[in-house]
Amino acid sequence: MSRMATTIPDGYSDLFERPVVGVLATVSPDGVPNASPMWFIWQDGLLRFTHTSTRKKYRNLQANPNFSFVVTDPDNPYRYLEAHGQLESVEEDPAGAFFVLLGQRYGNPDTEPPADSADRVILNLRPEQFTRK
Repeated sequence: MSRMATTIPDGYSDLFERPVVGVLATVSPDGVPNASPMWFIWQDGLLRFTHTSTRKKYRNLQANPNFSFVVTDPDNPYRYLEAHGQLESVEEDPAGAFFVLLGQRYGNPDTEPPADSADRVILNLRPEQFTRK
């Protein structure tokens, strides 16, 4: 059964601590949902993502800061943790250092900055509610 909580429910923090790909959902200005698989890191109560300032998801969050993010347990597809909240801040990352950090977290120690590093930003999203099963 799903339950809403304002903190990560006991027994579910591993889903944010493990290098599991999650799905970040935003809403475009015309109301169309947009969901994409994303690398992330859970740090200091924030979901942090690498992105560029030229893409749709960035523009969506600028127009409507609300998001939903879900991670499914790769060992049990019926176990998941979903977070709902708002964009808290955006940091510039023109060297692509955060992209490299995430690449290493997800198993590629040789990750190099991407070609679009000049447009790279770090999206800091603050969850306000959690749903789990």
